[in-house]
Amino acid sequence: MLQLFLMKIALNDFENDKSVLFIFLKNHFYEEMCV
Repeated sequence: MLQLFLMKIALNDFENDKSVLFIFLKNHFYEEMCV
C-alpha cells in the first residue's frame, strides 16, 4: 500500500517536473554544443 502511494507521488512529480527537466537538458545540450 505504501509502495503504491509512493509510486503515485513519483508519477505526479514526474508529470510536474517533465517540462523543467526537458528545459534543463536542452540548456545543457546547448552548453555542450557551444563549448
